[in-house]
Amino acid sequence: PILKTKIKKINKLDIKELLKRKNFTRNIDEIFKSDSFLYNSEEIKFLSPIKAKGKVSVKDNLVVLDIEVSTTLELTCTRCLDRYNSDITINIFEEYSQDTKQENTDVTIITEDYIDLLKVIQDNIIVSLPIKKLCEDGCKGLCQSCGVNLNHEECKCSKDDVDIRMAKLKDLFLSDKEV
Repeated sequence: PILKTKIKKINKLDIKELLKRKNFTRNIDEIFKSDSFLYNSEEIKFLSPIKAKGKVSVKDNLVVLDIEVSTTLELTCTRCLDRYNSDITINIFEEYSQDTKQENTDVTIITEDYIDLLKVIQDNIIVSLPIKKLCEDGCKGLCQSCGVNLNHEECKCSKDDVDIRMAKLKDLFLSDKEV
């Protein structure tokens, strides 16, 4: 028989329930479904369910989340603006407390009675994205003059197009060749 995995739209960890136990560990093996989210005006789409595996544990008044997340994203290339698929796997290790006097600066103070795992995953995906998202290492980008995608076709723009602020330098280099 084929086992079907339960897909949850939103999964929240109940902090009040967890903090009732002083030392406790619970395994997490969940699959989340999400369509997309916005980051810097870019839509980041999930092309596959989000798989999260790890554990949540409680030590005194500290909730520790330690999970590995994997999914496939659809991103926009920063050079050519084409959409492309990117498989990602990230490790998330975060500590939470409701104690506002917590001295450890790495601990996130939470005011709600829950941790929204999908929000935590999305925030960590944003942090893990490269500054320059490239569809491929050798992406040629767009022509600065006509805007054609140089990965798909060659533009017909003049190759001698020189910025007028640099025209005198071009003349200098041409005079060196004539000598």
